[in-house]
Amino acid sequence: MSRIRICITILIVLMSVSLLNGAYLHSVTDRLAAPLEQAGILASNGDWEGATARTKEARETWDRYQFYFCITLRRADTDQVELGFRQIIPLLQWQEEAEYNSANAALIANIRLLNGTESLDLKNLL
Repeated sequence: MSRIRICITILIVLMSVSLLNGAYLHSVTDRLAAPLEQAGILASNGDWEGATARTKEARETWDRYQFYFCITLRRADTDQVELGFRQIIPLLQWQEEAEYNSANAALIANIRLLNGTESLDLKNLL
């Protein structure tokens, strides 16, 4: 009977850690996506300096959590976000609105997808 209790305890601990990681990842991805969404609005209004500042803020947040992402997520997923940041910085400097909006939307989508990889749903369980 004690072996069953130990197994159940381990299972509960692992599920709890997994749920906590998912919640934490969700909050971090929100902190990454929010400034990028604001940057898109600023760029559409012609405020390229403001858009650049908000994008740099998101990049600094990404850099701060990159070690966590590399440990908990697949490398291919984090590489897509890294590539997205490398694409939008020059577009901000060149003030290419249509191309920037497209690249920014793709970057935000990739960040939101990071959250989806750790969410508790049937697709991830199977």
